[in-house]
Amino acid sequence: MPPATTTTLNWTRQDYDETNWTRGQEPRRRRLRVVVHVAHLQWHTTVTFEGSLHADKVARANIGKRRQDLENLCLCLDFSRLQLFDNTVTELLIKREDDTTPPFYENDIALCDRILPLKSTLDPNSEYSPVITRLRLCVREDPFHVRFPLFYPRAYVPTKDLPEISKICELSVGVHKAQVTGDDKLYVYKEIDRPLYIPRDSQILERELQNLQLFHGIETIVQLVAAIISSNPYQTDEAIKAKGTTVLQGVLLEYHPKGTLEDNLKLPQYKILLPWRKWALQIATALACLHEHHITHMDLKPSNVVISSENNAVLIDVSGIGGTTREWLAPEMQHVPEPLCESIEARIQNDIWALGKLLFEMAYASSNKLEKHQLEGIALGANAEDPSLRTSLHCIVSGLSLLIPQST
Repeated sequence: MPPATTTTLNWTRQDYDETNWTRGQEPRRRRLRVVVHVAHLQWHTTVTFEGSLHADKVARANIGKRRQDLENLCLCLDFSRLQLFDNTVTELLIKREDDTTPPFYENDIALCDRILPLKSTLDPNSEYSPVITRLRLCVREDPFHVRFPLFYPRAYVPTKDLPEISKICELSVGVHKAQVTGDDKLYVYKEIDRPLYIPRDSQILERELQNLQLFHGIETIVQLVAAIISSNPYQTDEAIKAKGTTVLQGVLLEYHPKGTLEDNLKLPQYKILLPWRKWALQIATALACLHEHHITHMDLKPSNVVISSENNAVLIDVSGIGGTTREWLAPEMQHVPEPLCESIEARIQNDIWALGKLLFEMAYASSNKLEKHQLEGIALGANAEDPSLRTSLHCIVSGLSLLIPQST
């Protein structure tokens, strides 16, 4: 990097965060995201202090003072003497040399053995000042920076640029109701850059995009509107940013206005009759479509089914690797450490169990005695304790199909 005199740093108040042990103790980790600018070049960095500044680990400053002290430390660092990584995020990991605090991340073997390169003296009131000579540094790629997968053109996958997306409100973590520039319709935007991001989030969304591409045109599975793309936000040379690599920022999906199945299960049924049998068949058909392609859902539950404006049930969250909800796992999966790593056969049986439980909830919500009896009968077969005795999904779909002509 060029001489330190040409270097400027940028951050915002929102760029600071910390992770705590217990109340009254120092944070286990403090982080400040800093953009280092030199002429037309920029490096994205994370300055992390891990461990304790004080031997007794007792907090002696509030969060505002801790943030201010870390900002001051950054301003005193001579970034021109550090080898920052291009087109990604560099972490400057700082620890006190005699600190015995375990690493924040299990199996983290980062060796902090470099003396901090300082270009100026710290504020004497800084918490870092008394121990500055005992602080050591490791320069590495930030292991937990947001990873944006490379994007390549794909069949049935239109694209839209990130600046075209306007978030309206948050539906859940990393999921927003959104609009597109020049379009009055509402959509759902799922983004990779989200609060409490972990690297696996990128893999999950990339897999969901693949599955959405595969299920293009299947009405019982949520449909992709566009992949949301941008140039690499960590591009070092701003002059070539427009010509740089294209990355996936998120996916834009159809928005269905009638809420989730969970919402509908809570409605007072004496006021409204809902098409439970039709919805049951549509959910089972969507699940069968996944299984035909050797994909399992593994998190089938009322909140992962939405109701369209045409009053149809639509399955969402179809990555198949996004996680599980303990109360919706089959009995044989309850004590499995990693249900998503089980065999395809075991995962299919888990989906059938979850479908059976879903049918029981729909039966309970129905005010039609015949419908209630019919749904309970099919659910009972899907919820057999022994996986080998569960009704096959093919038979469930066939059984539900026979019920539709009697639907009200």
